[in-house]
Amino acid sequence: MMRAAVPGIVALMIVTAVATPACSRSDADIVQWTGPDDAEMLAAESQAKQTLPVFWRRVKSGDPQIDLALLKIGFPAPREGTEYLWLAVGPDSDADHRGEVLNEPEAAEGVRAGQIVTFDPARIGDWSYRKAGKYYGQYTTRVMIKRTDPQTAREEAADLSPMPLEPESN
Repeated sequence: MMRAAVPGIVALMIVTAVATPACSRSDADIVQWTGPDDAEMLAAESQAKQTLPVFWRRVKSGDPQIDLALLKIGFPAPREGTEYLWLAVGPDSDADHRGEVLNEPEAAEGVRAGQIVTFDPARIGDWSYRKAGKYYGQYTTRVMIKRTDPQTAREEAADLSPMPLEPESN
């Protein structure tokens, strides 16, 4: 199984479970475990990986409206398979592969919220940046919120940009 957090919950985006310390939600992550053959989640992860160069261009652009950059990284979870956690990253993280874990893991061992970790770029499952209060990217989150209760889905969707990419990024 794979665990993914839904953005907007607990610091929402910065934390997987859709929790991002910079979002605007409660302090509890929304966690969803999915199977390794979940076609919708696999497609979302594929889209995120295909558009990762857009993320890095935006993060490195110096745009003062971008105040948070996140990567969702898969960590081994012995009994569950893979647990995805959000990491806050900087413009040089594509070179040094370092970020701060924003979510408290449920199953991944040897990692905790607030820890600075080195990550394998092959384990990137999604990306996001916050610009003018809205989160771009968040491909997997956009799938997960459809699977939550209507109230949570509305709250989470309110933090997301209408589309994963800015119009000029397409």
